[in-house]
Amino acid sequence: MYIALIELRYAIYFVDDGIRVLEAGCGLGIMTLMLAEKFTQSTFIGCDLSPDVVRTANQKVNKKGLQNITFEAGDVSQLLKI
Repeated sequence: MYIALIELRYAIYFVDDGIRVLEAGCGLGIMTLMLAEKFTQSTFIGCDLSPDVVRTANQKVNKKGLQNITFEAGDVSQLLKI
């Protein structure tokens, strides 16, 4: 099951353990990181156009030691290329 979240402030009502979540335009991924920490059995992917922002977000993932989240640089309208 995939859930594409536009308004992450409502995500807590839709996310449950064991699902896959894509955040388009994730920026630094602050909300996605918080969700990944809470829902450890779910998988999270954040996508943003800025490689620099994605690099910073992935550094946060590594620092926290999370295994269920990754950030990718790219255009979500071109998902097959990411």
